[in-house]
Amino acid sequence: MDFEAELKKVLDDLWRCSMFLMKDSNDASELFQNTIIAALKYFRKKKSLHILNFKKWIISILFNEAKRLFKKKKYISLDEIEEDSIFENTENHKKYADASIGKIYENIKSNLSNIMNNALSYLSPVQREILLAVDILDYDYKEVAEILSVPIGTISSRLDRARKKLKYILSRSLHSYTKYEKSE
Repeated sequence: MDFEAELKKVLDDLWRCSMFLMKDSNDASELFQNTIIAALKYFRKKKSLHILNFKKWIISILFNEAKRLFKKKKYISLDEIEEDSIFENTENHKKYADASIGKIYENIKSNLSNIMNNALSYLSPVQREILLAVDILDYDYKEVAEILSVPIGTISSRLDRARKKLKYILSRSLHSYTKYEKSE
């Protein structure tokens, strides 16, 4: 197996996963690099290594590296969320008044993207990891269980909790957003 050729096929996916899991581009870059280094070291050590699914293998390394990085950093809990704090990066609402319909659409789309990114940042690393694997990378529960080395039932319960928490955060966010819009 040609490690470099296989790696080139999954680089974009690795970067997207790194950005999804980490809170900023510096952390994502660190995760991305650590993943590639760890995979290359393991690959060189095990010369007779036969990998059936390179992407699945390297994503599991990415998750393990992410867990290691998460231990270094502290993440905010849901209890610490203030209703308006989710909107600190979604300003410029007054621009809507004079904007064309297309501009309004782009501003709304941008604000919703910011709201979603902010909401995702309030999830724990484990919750973001599960959402990424199942809802974005489209792995089935069995594959995720293998990647993370946990039972399928654990995957189901973690995913359920992650989705409920994201739904709760987004409902609060959108409620605050519409309340803010009406007061303008």
